[in-house]
Amino acid sequence: MSISNKDYHLLQPDGYSYILYSKENNTTYHKPLVTPLQLKHSQFIVKCRPTYIDHLTQNNITIEATNSDEFLAQLNTPKLKDLTPSILDSIIFHLHFLNENTSLKQLSKRYQCDTKNIENLFKRSVGLSFIQYQNILITLRRPTY
Repeated sequence: MSISNKDYHLLQPDGYSYILYSKENNTTYHKPLVTPLQLKHSQFIVKCRPTYIDHLTQNNITIEATNSDEFLAQLNTPKLKDLTPSILDSIIFHLHFLNENTSLKQLSKRYQCDTKNIENLFKRSVGLSFIQYQNILITLRRPTY
């Protein structure tokens, strides 16, 4: 997605991570949002799985580009495509696509993982607590009238 018709656009929290590239050749990483993110004119936006930014930083992977084509080409390199999903990715997939409010205890049983471990994974990898993340998803599922 590229923002070009307005000066800015507000990206509402949706539980995903984002990589932004601007004309000034800046690449910024954003873990899942609690507040809207202001997108500026002519930014390229890449929507990622929620844990992707943490994977990049843990593996010391940076995306440096001198133009938008180079930025997009780097997203297709093996070092980025070969990042292995974690147990947290499975848990987040469960939360996003099964459309149910699941407790930490239920997730703990289903994924054979301690509740404290799940909570710590959320805080470290996503930057939000489990409850904060789940509240974002609940808000997204509310019908709008």
